[in-house]
Amino acid sequence: MDMLAKALVLAVIYIEQRNSSCTEDNDVRVLEEIASMIAGASEDERQSFIDAAAVLGASELPEQLGLVSP
Repeated sequence: MDMLAKALVLAVIYIEQRNSSCTEDNDVRVLEEIASMIAGASEDERQSFIDAAAVLGASELPEQLGLVSP
């Protein structure tokens, strides 16, 4: 779960430090970095992410992040 934990920490850090001068480009850059970390995770970690997204009502998120094929 190392990669998922790192991705979560990165998201929390970004959210905590985000201010009004941040742009959509900043948001997209961080999301791409998080998606890359998750894509590099083990198969079990990726499946955990996919399962969690479904439970939380965001079943489209793994596809949007390029973790599963459409």
